[in-house]
Amino acid sequence: MLLSLPAEILHLILSNLERYDLKRVCEVSKALRSFATPFLYHSLTIWLARERDEYQSERLLRVLHSFLNIPPDQPNPLQFVRSLEFLPVARDRTLGCTSYNVHTETHPDPAFPLPTPYRIGQSFRQEFWEFDAGIGWKLGICTPKIPLNLYLATKQKRIEEIWLKTDPGCANALPHDGYFPLTAFKSLRLLSWTGITVQQRLTALRYWFLSDLRHITVLELGFRSWKDSVALKPLINEGAPAPSTAYCCFCLLDLEPGTRRCKFPSLLNLKLECVLYHRGLEVECAYSMNFQKLKRLSLWRCPCVTRLLKELVANNFPIQLSFLELCDRSTGDSQVDIDVLVSFLRSFCGLETLCLFLDHQSRGFAKCVQAIVHHADTLKSLVYDVQSLYRSKLTASKPSLIKAFIQHPLEVLFGKPKLERLVLFSSVIYLRRHKLSQLPGAKSLRFLYVREFHSVIGDRFNLFLARQAGQLHDSSFPCAPLRRGVEPSSMCHYGDRTRREFVQWAFGPEGFPALEVIAVGEFSRRKPKGFLFGRNASSQRLDEQGVPERTTLFGNTIKPSTFIILSRSSRIVQPYLGFLQASHNGTDLFYQ
Repeated sequence: MLLSLPAEILHLILSNLERYDLKRVCEVSKALRSFATPFLYHSLTIWLARERDEYQSERLLRVLHSFLNIPPDQPNPLQFVRSLEFLPVARDRTLGCTSYNVHTETHPDPAFPLPTPYRIGQSFRQEFWEFDAGIGWKLGICTPKIPLNLYLATKQKRIEEIWLKTDPGCANALPHDGYFPLTAFKSLRLLSWTGITVQQRLTALRYWFLSDLRHITVLELGFRSWKDSVALKPLINEGAPAPSTAYCCFCLLDLEPGTRRCKFPSLLNLKLECVLYHRGLEVECAYSMNFQKLKRLSLWRCPCVTRLLKELVANNFPIQLSFLELCDRSTGDSQVDIDVLVSFLRSFCGLETLCLFLDHQSRGFAKCVQAIVHHADTLKSLVYDVQSLYRSKLTASKPSLIKAFIQHPLEVLFGKPKLERLVLFSSVIYLRRHKLSQLPGAKSLRFLYVREFHSVIGDRFNLFLARQAGQLHDSSFPCAPLRRGVEPSSMCHYGDRTRREFVQWAFGPEGFPALEVIAVGEFSRRKPKGFLFGRNASSQRLDEQGVPERTTLFGNTIKPSTFIILSRSSRIVQPYLGFLQASHNGTDLFYQ
């Protein structure tokens, strides 16, 4: 569960809590509500439990009620919420509650009780429907084996973004033939269509594509077989924006107005779940997408990604990408040819954000270094996965490879004061050892995300956090001076002296002078064990040995990315709870 407090003061994730942590979690939620009352909740994101995990779902329901059941005589910070998001972060984390119409008079049969996600969503919605003042809803929905009803249709003016993920056998859940009008959505995502015939897909797609969707800014489609791309063929011939899609991959296409063969000139973004080039469909799709307007491209284990990049280079599209994200940590067709990738990166200039999650040996990394350096003049955000290389036997036996594949590109990037955000999958010791902070570009670095330990690099949760680092804008940094914070030593549940020393060094005189937020540790979806630290004015004061007196959790300019991850261990919940209780007892903690 991720909570965003007023002015983006705090993001909080509670995940996989043990039985003995439940009481403390509820106490933490009450403390959060107490000290956050003077402010406004601007956004609220719920990370849902597994549908079959009744115990965990019940815990989540109780925690939600602790936030929502606020006495009438107290100000309710939730009344100012402008963004509500249900976000299932994995395929097994689903939300089926939105298909149950709480406004109908017919109640379900007590002999067949609703699953826990229904009860969670039902009680949660009843609280939030009272606040009608422009809340933007983002719903991640896994429809059960009953059709979507008019509940969402009646509330659609409140919904800015909707995700639909269908289960096998729920063909009737597809909105079509005017049953599910899409007149107010800004974003529509359709993830998987298992168990639905091609004709049913085509019927729904024809309705969506041929409707007036000029208000849609994001459209995401995802399918599980190439037959779905065949179903799109008639839509291509009718002039609709025609993606070819297949197989559980991720592709983000961001288009500007005026795209060729696009019926909707105000369609700003076209967000696809995946891309598959099958038979002769790829040529039509490539031209219908008009890559000349393409600004953002994200390929997540995309089939035939090599063919896609090769075709873009071969057709001499005037590419003007500012954001590129590529993850091919798998085998088969989705593993990109490194030569093609390098040719693609060197075929254009102006890239500002680059996220690379690659799985290659030294030859591949060496060529990627050349491609990264090619964009050094404009690159502001770099997500660079070097953990597998750093810990491999190859680099252990040849330390010179570390310098070639890690130190060299970073030295080039830090040599120019452009880089503002760096996400490095490596050891925290590395940055200190090679003194990269002494280079001119270190003066501009504001966000540093360093991940260590062994884990799955390709996890979507980590990619979500990496995107937060890569998509921060100047307007997202409100000024909110603080007076005090929390010692990192009380938050590092590993007792890792190296990590604490690294945080102190990064914020110290030998570190990065403009650094505002640093993330250290492992951010795993299942067992989060890391923390983000922000700069505080007190960290500028040095003791007699020239060491900062204190490195604190919050920064004097609070960032949207500043959040705490509470792990399963009560050793983390307890000190944080003590901090919240101290703030509630009259300590002047926040605004001056």
